[in-house]
Amino acid sequence: LPRLVRVVMEYNQLTNQCEAPSSLLPTQALSYLYVKMKNQCDFDVIQAFIATVTVYPPGSLVLLSDGTMGVVLKTNEQERMRPLLVLYKEGASQVEDLTLLDLSRHQDLTIEKTLDPKEIDPQIRTILTPSNLKGYFISPTY
Repeated sequence: LPRLVRVVMEYNQLTNQCEAPSSLLPTQALSYLYVKMKNQCDFDVIQAFIATVTVYPPGSLVLLSDGTMGVVLKTNEQERMRPLLVLYKEGASQVEDLTLLDLSRHQDLTIEKTLDPKEIDPQIRTILTPSNLKGYFISPTY
């Protein structure tokens, strides 16, 4: 358990820096763990962590096929390409204005691409920062 916690904490630190420009994209953080941390952490734990968080790890900013922007909150073990998202609605100014979307229940929508946080309006980026999404209760998807 301590080895797993160390890898998770390292990932969280890499992706949630107080200074957003210094934060890594989730995929960059996974690459960093794989390449740079394999000698400092248990490599088997790193590989298992990477397999678990998948293509769109939590914290990934994504653009959907309908043009909506969101952030991945939770991966879906049964359908790795269809995570649970928090969507940004045009004009939203606070976390309470956001919407949860389970992509596995919306087959008409797909993730078009991941977005670089540095290319997003700073106000939107702040709202969608995972550490600012406190207060949501995520229940298992069945």
